[in-house]
Amino acid sequence: METVKDCHYPWTWMMVTSDGRARPCCFSTGSLGDLHTQQPEQIWNGKIAIELREYVLQNRIHPVCANAACKFVQNMAKADGTERKT
Repeated sequence: METVKDCHYPWTWMMVTSDGRARPCCFSTGSLGDLHTQQPEQIWNGKIAIELREYVLQNRIHPVCANAACKFVQNMAKADGTERKT
């Protein structure tokens, strides 16, 4: 089962929403930064992005990805028994 440690997006991709927020993927619930106030390089190499990558390497869910609907986060919830009930 793929978990957060298998996610490669924090190293390969950055999505920008219509309001200028940069996210590590389309599923993330938080942002890495704002293009209205930061350059793309500042966001990509910024504190939040670096911290997110460290969390992924440790197989931990970063707040930027908390409750994300992606398979990596959802599989973590299934593995630890905290899967959301709908």
